[in-house]
Amino acid sequence: MSDLALEVVYYLKLFILIIGGVGNLCSVAIWLCKEFRKTARSTICIVLALANTVFLGLLTGQATAVHFDGFEFLSISDVSCRVQSVLIGISRQMDSWLILLLSAERFAAVVTPYIVKILFDRSKTALYVFIVTLVIVVFNVVVVMHDPSAVKLRTETQTCEGEPTVLFPLLLMSQIPLLFIIPLNITIVVKVVAQYRRTRHTIAVTMQQKQLKKSLKVTASTLSITLSHIILILPLTVVVICCGEKYSKYLDAMTVMLMANAAINFYAYTISSKEYRRKLMIALGKLKNHIFTCLGNCLEPCLQTHNAVAPEVELPNLGEGLFLPPVND
Repeated sequence: MSDLALEVVYYLKLFILIIGGVGNLCSVAIWLCKEFRKTARSTICIVLALANTVFLGLLTGQATAVHFDGFEFLSISDVSCRVQSVLIGISRQMDSWLILLLSAERFAAVVTPYIVKILFDRSKTALYVFIVTLVIVVFNVVVVMHDPSAVKLRTETQTCEGEPTVLFPLLLMSQIPLLFIIPLNITIVVKVVAQYRRTRHTIAVTMQQKQLKKSLKVTASTLSITLSHIILILPLTVVVICCGEKYSKYLDAMTVMLMANAAINFYAYTISSKEYRRKLMIALGKLKNHIFTCLGNCLEPCLQTHNAVAPEVELPNLGEGLFLPPVND
């Protein structure tokens, strides 16, 4: 790539980090609200936002160090290179597998609404997230650490270099969930459309309609995330399948698309969910009040000091010494 193209790619990564990092942190704050925290999906969405933030930070930190200093972030030794590869692989794969878990929760809610609370209550959902995280961590550690020469530091350029035979399974691991996400979401859409057509001509507002309306709102927000994930990840899957281990020549474009996928969830939530927007506005209002309160607390000692130093000015008593003659009746 030319120098101009490298500059554009770098600043594009930096822009994605800023909007994605802020958005993911806002997502964590909103999902920790009392109303959202009691839902089973909150655990998945919180861990998903944190994993995406780590992924964005690592890739942007890596690109920044190369851009300014000529060596990659954490590229101090061969061990640090392997740790970096493991962290990037874990955070990247967590995104795909947690999106699959979200799709499975919505599939159960739409297809089997009477048992979804049994399959996906808060404790079981947290257990699913823990199992997914454990499997991904073990997989990445085994793949990267089994061969010490697989990921190593190039001393002449001070950059991490990974063998395609090692990095390819890590990339493939993040593409596998897409094979299940697409059919699950197609089934969800077909089922929701069928339910809507079956109940839209009913005149009386029944409890079933109310539950369906509530389920549709949650399903719409989940579909917005999964749809953006499919749009951004499907081209990468095609490249990996067609090019195999020669995918590295498209690495810059793939990295930008992966970062965009890690940054888009908050904005997909905001566009598709009215309740999410309401909570966001409440959170922003509280943040504004908190900022003003902090500024007031910081400025109060300065104002008190200014008032203490300022000299007191005595005003003359205008009524003193005045004689009023008596009133004659």
